[in-house]
Amino acid sequence: MEIINAHAHIYPDKIAVKATEAIGAITILKWKNLRGLYKNLLKMVKESG
Repeated sequence: MEIINAHAHIYPDKIAVKATEAIGAITILKWKNLRGLYKNLLKMVKESG
């Protein structure tokens, strides 16, 4: 059986964009749509069904 780990990192609104950019600068992953904001995560979940 294959196991897939899916998770998201969210931050307080005050630091979310800066934190997401800092992490993105040291990884190959980019989170341009999510931006580390809780409201964006909820929107993405709702849109994906």
